[in-house]
Amino acid sequence: MKFLLRLSPDLTTKADKTRRRFLRILSANMRDAMASADIAAKVEPGWVRMMIDADDPRAGDLARHVFGVHSMSQVHEIPLATLDELVAAAAPYFLPQVMGRTFAVRARTGGRAPFRSHDIEVALGSALSPHGKVQLDDPQVTCSVEVRDGHVYLFSASTPAWRGLPLGSEGRAVALVSGGFDSAVAAWMMLRRGVALDYVFCRLGGPTHQIGALRVLQVLGMQWSFGDRPRVFVVPFEDVVDTIRARCEPSRWQLVLKRLMYRVAETIGRETRAQAIVTGESLGQVSSQTLKNLRALDGRLNLPLLRPLVGLDKEEIIARAREIGTHDVSATVREYCAIVPDRPATAASQLHVRGDEELAEFDAQAVATASVVLDLRQLGPRDLASPELELEAIPADSVVIDLRSAGAYRAWHWPEAVHLHLDAALRLLDQLDHGKTYVAYCELGLKSAYLAHRMRERGLTAYNFSGGLGPLVQHAIARGLSPREWVPGDL
Repeated sequence: MKFLLRLSPDLTTKADKTRRRFLRILSANMRDAMASADIAAKVEPGWVRMMIDADDPRAGDLARHVFGVHSMSQVHEIPLATLDELVAAAAPYFLPQVMGRTFAVRARTGGRAPFRSHDIEVALGSALSPHGKVQLDDPQVTCSVEVRDGHVYLFSASTPAWRGLPLGSEGRAVALVSGGFDSAVAAWMMLRRGVALDYVFCRLGGPTHQIGALRVLQVLGMQWSFGDRPRVFVVPFEDVVDTIRARCEPSRWQLVLKRLMYRVAETIGRETRAQAIVTGESLGQVSSQTLKNLRALDGRLNLPLLRPLVGLDKEEIIARAREIGTHDVSATVREYCAIVPDRPATAASQLHVRGDEELAEFDAQAVATASVVLDLRQLGPRDLASPELELEAIPADSVVIDLRSAGAYRAWHWPEAVHLHLDAALRLLDQLDHGKTYVAYCELGLKSAYLAHRMRERGLTAYNFSGGLGPLVQHAIARGLSPREWVPGDL
């Protein structure tokens, strides 16, 4: 099957030299996306379109996650011949779709096409008109024909992609992340603008905080970072928090903490050749993000601070988190409030914050050196959950909980698995039978790991199926449990 990709206006409006560079990057990123999913695909770059030829139906949706693509259509290819032969081949393809409905024919030609777009529209429209009603404004069906590079492509649907610039075309930065909604969305917005990222996670709450943040970052790494191998620097910050609490003015604790996070991010950024630091701050969202406090936070840095969320409110941020796939995972990451003062400063001065920062006697280089560096696209189940929660086989007589969407559950699920959304499962914790064993699974093993952890806190015997859906399907096949209606492309 073939997929036609229209390029983002960010590419098509560039000067020729820049456009060629961007197209090379986009082509490499697209090949990496296909390889990451083990999809054998031929990527054919073009000046205004890109074609993908693959036998796997997942290729089209995956291509939409590569920044630089405006929209995608699965197309049917016919030979380029005379206009009459084109109409004779195209009419049977569109006929079932226009039967008894309003329709319009839209044609585009490129290169040295032997006929004009208008000629195609008139001839094909005439051939189809006995079976439907021509309606040029807001038709029920749009019969689209593209002629370019000696090929003719037919399609009737176009799916929007995420546009933007090819990842890596605008250099590299480091993103300060916490695992919550804001920092993940801020990072995604910079990825969309072509900035490759490494991530700096300052751990405040021990292993549980680390696991939660890594689950969020894995979504960015596995679903949105094609063409790059992002790293996450896990920086132990528990002792730093203790020092701030012991030495600094309580009303400015959070501001000092942020200044020290900036400094360690800049230190790591020098090692990664970063050109900026990305944060998830939004103006006025919390007390530490007033305009005066943000001004007090700036200074002492040689790298610029980028705040892509500065003009967004919380509802807008959460809506975007849902769109990009980080929402459900971020919702499970606990907030660590050990350094929230009773009366936080809302209009601190740079002078006072700088004075408290000096009291902390912070050695950014030493703290950065103590960080653990992980390859975000190679994280394994052991990095993302506590080993004692993980299972690689479903025990007999266990209660299996499927946390995926209703559509994914209908396509395939473990036999007799109970379908629940995560929030519904959490509300039922006090009603569950302590005499039973529970095993949860989801797409990537992230939400299910969190549920198993919460169930353990209530004294239940609970596990997460290690690695998520892929390993579970293989386990089902090995046990001969996959039903006939399972369609891999629907999972």
